Amino acid sequence: MTKKLNHFNFDNEEHIAWLQGYLSKRHDHLFTLAPYLDIGNIFSVQAHIPKTERFDKLVSALEKNAEGRELWRQLYGAWHKKQKRDSNNRIKSYSFELDVAIKSKLNFLSKGSTIKDTLEKLITGVYQEEKNIIKNNKQIKLNNLTAIQLETLKFELDKEKERVKYLSSILEENGINFNLK
Repeated sequence: MTKKLNHFNFDNEEHIAWLQGYLSKRHDHLFTLAPYLDIGNIFSVQAHIPKTERFDKLVSALEKNAEGRELWRQLYGAWHKKQKRDSNNRIKSYSFELDVAIKSKLNFLSKGSTIKDTLEKLITGVYQEEKNIIKNNKQIKLNNLTAIQLETLKFELDKEKERVKYLSSILEENGINFNLK
């Protein structure tokens, strides 16, 4: 007995389009398994046989041999993956190669957690560290800029004090008593 496609709705045009797309990609293989099926029109509106009946015929044809059962298994898996992707559109599947030694280290870091959770934790941690470094660098630059501005103001203040002393001495030489207190 073949498993049914969970939540597949023959009245939903997106579901039908997905199934037609999936089957049409395997058209040549399907033709050898079920030569009487017109894959291009298997779910067309003009056909006089109900969609579910045509689909049941396809499933029956696929169940008759190992290749067909394998194709059904793949179709079932692809539908299940599509449902999972659609239900959680914030998660995307990735595949990449990893050095065996790095994988061993990743397993060690996992400590009973899933690889997915460990990678998310590591990436989030490193990302937060980078953000903190950038924030700290901005603060350091701001502090350095403030220190430079303070030094500049101090220098200018000292210069102005010298000028006031000079002007005070000129005023005293001319007999004018000027006190800045």
